This record gives sequence, structure tokens and C-alpha cells, in this order.
Amino acid sequence: MIEVIEPQPKEYPKYVDYLAYGNLQTHLDKRKRKLYVGKFSVGQKIAPYSSTNIKTGNFTVSNYDSHLQQTTMVFGTNSPNTDEVFELKEEVKAAQDIAGTSNIKIETMGIIDKIPQIISSHPELDGANNLFHIVNAIANHSSMYSRNFGIKLPNPLRGPRNKLKDVARKFKIKDIPLIRSILTTKYLIDDQHIGRLGWRNIINTDIPKLYFRTISKQWHRDVARPTDFKLPIVKDGKATMYMLEKQEMPIIL
Repeated sequence: MIEVIEPQPKEYPKYVDYLAYGNLQTHLDKRKRKLYVGKFSVGQKIAPYSSTNIKTGNFTVSNYDSHLQQTTMVFGTNSPNTDEVFELKEEVKAAQDIAGTSNIKIETMGIIDKIPQIISSHPELDGANNLFHIVNAIANHSSMYSRNFGIKLPNPLRGPRNKLKDVARKFKIKDIPLIRSILTTKYLIDDQHIGRLGWRNIINTDIPKLYFRTISKQWHRDVARPTDFKLPIVKDGKATMYMLEKQEMPIIL
């Protein structure tokens, strides 16, 4: 039986990646990123499609009906391992061929990383060879809080959106999707502590923070540090305010 690994608590640092689309990840990151699990999705309008235009007074009223087809593609296993390794670029290309579109959204990535030198001598990683870092696409709640609670917050996605436009022009990337959700850490564990609470041995050390900084050197990646700011209660009670290290602004996840 595969033991489900619980998400790490919210009061610890997280990795943030503003590009939750496969074509952008593979175009801007030249590394051969290795995965043990992945989930992609794509939404496309499909037939039947109908539209009507009716002139009413000074208005032209347009109505249309369409169906949105949501396709998900999953590979690998939820249990961290190196028995079957997938390459992100290859899986994105395969998903694009299946879906017939370049805009493949990454819902989940289980990343396999060699332990960076900066943390390799840490006693908590003695005997370990790899880190397993799973990230999920989630919503940025900053705009919702600004709108519903009157908390004036900057939009942490504005800067990355503008930067992406510049990068797209430079590298002639077409069909750029609007950044709405971001990829962020669900858990980080090493290959010696795979289990339900496998992150316990490193969660209170500086390992996660140093690892996240090491892998966040590209402009579209950052490290989110939790704050003590108390947020109004939301429906699911799960939102937490973090401070982005590179952008130096708050984000609610």
C-alpha cells in the first residue's frame, strides 16, 4: 500500500514558481528536469457552439453557448522513487501532441533533485542522495483579500506577467497564457525519509530555505517566507500570508 505523504505545515518556507505552464517551463529552463510524477491539464472549447446577435434599442446583445472540455493527463506514481524517471520536456511535448495545443498547464510536479552542495554536509541528510520536491498549482489569494476585506496588497503576479511579455518578445514565444495560478511547495523530503511525515527531519532546519534559494535563481522563481500577520477567516481557513524574498512583497497562498 502506498502511504500518502501529508503536506508540510503552512508555517514554513515555500518555493514559488509563477510559470505553471509546460511550454514556458521547458523553454526557459534548459535543465533536463527529472520527475517521478506529474499531472497536466488543458481546457478547450469544443462543439456544439452557437451564437446569436439581437439588436435591442441601442444595444447589440450577443449570446453564445459553448462547452469547455477539461482534459487531465497523469503519469508516474505518488510515492517518491527513482525507479521510473520522466523528463519534463518529453512529457510536455507528448501532452501537447495529445491535446493539440501548446498551453499545457502543470497541476502537479514531483521533482527529483540531486542534493545541492550547499546542504550536502548537513547531518540530517546523511546517507541521502536525492530530494523529492512536489509542487502544486494553487491560486494567489492576494487580489481576493484586497477586494473583499479592504486589505491593500500589491499584486505579486503583475511583475512576472510584465517580465514574461518582454521575454516572449525576445525569444519569439507565441500563445502566452495569462498567469493566474502559481506552482508552490506541497512537501520536500529526502530519499531516506519517505513516509507520511517524511519532511519532519528537515522542516525545522535551514535545508528547505537554502534548497529553495538554490533552485530559485531564475526570474520567475522565488522563496516565500511565512509571516505572523493574522488574516481574516476565509471559507476554507487555509490562506496564509508569506513574504516573497526577491520581489519583497506579500503574497497570500
